[in-house]
Amino acid sequence: MKPRLGLLFWMITLVLSVQAYSAERQGVLRSKANGYSIGIPEGWKQVPEGLAGDILKDVFIAEGMTVHDCEAVLSLNGDDGRFEFPCLVIKVTKYSDHSPEVTPALDEIYALLKSVLGLDTDSLQEESTVYRSNIQAKTIASKEYIRQTVGHLGRYATVQLMFYCRKSDWRLFEEQRKLLFDSLLFDEGMRYEDVPRSLGYGTITHVVCAIAAAAFGLVFAFPRITSQKRASSYEVYWP
Repeated sequence: MKPRLGLLFWMITLVLSVQAYSAERQGVLRSKANGYSIGIPEGWKQVPEGLAGDILKDVFIAEGMTVHDCEAVLSLNGDDGRFEFPCLVIKVTKYSDHSPEVTPALDEIYALLKSVLGLDTDSLQEESTVYRSNIQAKTIASKEYIRQTVGHLGRYATVQLMFYCRKSDWRLFEEQRKLLFDSLLFDEGMRYEDVPRSLGYGTITHVVCAIAAAAFGLVFAFPRITSQKRASSYEVYWP
């Protein structure tokens, strides 16, 4: 009898684990204002703004944010219809709000994000136009949570995805987390790569400075060049 019970328990555990780790895309959240879309895992929904502030009240307080700082919040929708953890907080940071450049160079963007968003330089893994933070354990309202952040750099803004999950459930939602992080796509013309190559990335100011420097040098160098040309244009003969 005991072996049968053990086998039954093992089979139930296997089925539950497969359900927990599987993730299918059931919908798409699209931001027309900032030109991107992100896949929504099965069983997840967008949290209405009025509820997001209540559900994530402790998280927002701990992180120094408000619901108005977020573009959207996605959360697991329980069997009873209630929103619960884990959840994904989507935050958009426009470069022009913190830089004179509409699209700064990559190194300037990362410096900006580290200063404005307080990203930890040591834990940041920069992958060209995508960055990932190391997994961070946080105690919020006496509860243990884990947070991981992935950011996607666009042409005019960075879209920051912050995934919050209870520590005990972290491994259960690995596939959903991966789907959310990897499914973000910018619209045509909104990707960082869509900046015209002729202008470069954030080089307009540099070009203007270079032109000014060239003009400055030309003004001061021109008399010398002219005099040298005049001197070499004729020869002097002594009697």
